[in-house]
Amino acid sequence: MGEGPDDYIHCVELKKREGLPKLVLVHGYGAGGGVFYRIINDLADYFHLFVVDLLGMGSSGRPTFEAPSVELAEDFFVNSLKQFIDLTLKGEKFFLAGHSLGGYLAAVYALRYEDDLLKLLLLSPVGLPEKPDDFTHQEIVDRFDTWKGRTYAKAAMYLWDKKVTPFGPMRAMGSWGTKAFLNFYLKNRMDAITDKAERKEMKRYLHQIFLRPASGEHAISSILEPGSWARKPLFNRIQTLQTIDVSFFYGDRDWMDPAAAIHITESQMLKGSRLYFIQDADHHLYLDNPRDTIYKLLLDVFGEETAARYQGGAERTQAT
Repeated sequence: MGEGPDDYIHCVELKKREGLPKLVLVHGYGAGGGVFYRIINDLADYFHLFVVDLLGMGSSGRPTFEAPSVELAEDFFVNSLKQFIDLTLKGEKFFLAGHSLGGYLAAVYALRYEDDLLKLLLLSPVGLPEKPDDFTHQEIVDRFDTWKGRTYAKAAMYLWDKKVTPFGPMRAMGSWGTKAFLNFYLKNRMDAITDKAERKEMKRYLHQIFLRPASGEHAISSILEPGSWARKPLFNRIQTLQTIDVSFFYGDRDWMDPAAAIHITESQMLKGSRLYFIQDADHHLYLDNPRDTIYKLLLDVFGEETAARYQGGAERTQAT
């Protein structure tokens, strides 16, 4: 990663038996690999799994980082991920899956190191479509039907342009502010976690990583504009991939627009690309419907027989 004390990547490795294909799984913005807890045990029946925390996020190191440009922001994450993978996988090809911002960065990794990969699996990736020419910041403000909501939206965009992340004000309020933010976040973004004990553990996990020093989170305003439009959209960039297939996975009520992925797959701009919708799921599809997420991943990678075998086993487990 580097020579500084904070230049390290945290990873959870699951290996149930020899000979399984390797899968590297990358989380989204501000989170950590722990958010995948509902799917990793079952996935590890089929993959030798590496659940990675991006540098500057999760439980990984927090080196000083300001991300003044798209290129430097991408370098920060992808260069460190490449070093980690080279040290850990030692040249063996692998499947790479990323969610949201992790999907964007997984795609950038593929653009730079295509020969490393067996396949690219993008779970509700941010940054895929191009921003419409007529899009304005006012459209974001107009999504809110109250004066208070519009005021917050304007303030958020101003702070975004100033590279102030949501975690900065939260840290300034200390542990109390973090807990208040987490109550809001879990209610609005992770409402699939309804069990009290499970919710408490997720809140404890996010509380620990959100209060750690600011680092990789600063990249968000370098990579994305307000409205979650990428400053360098993936739509045209990933068309240069030559040797690997790309598959897309979205929740069937995902707030991330799948239109660009639909166009890519239907037009076969990328030969062999596929698109899957996870039933009864929003953006956090691995939390909203973990069984269908696993089923669709297995269907894509291994085919119908393996996916059906998993589905039948999951149904029997649920019945008992």
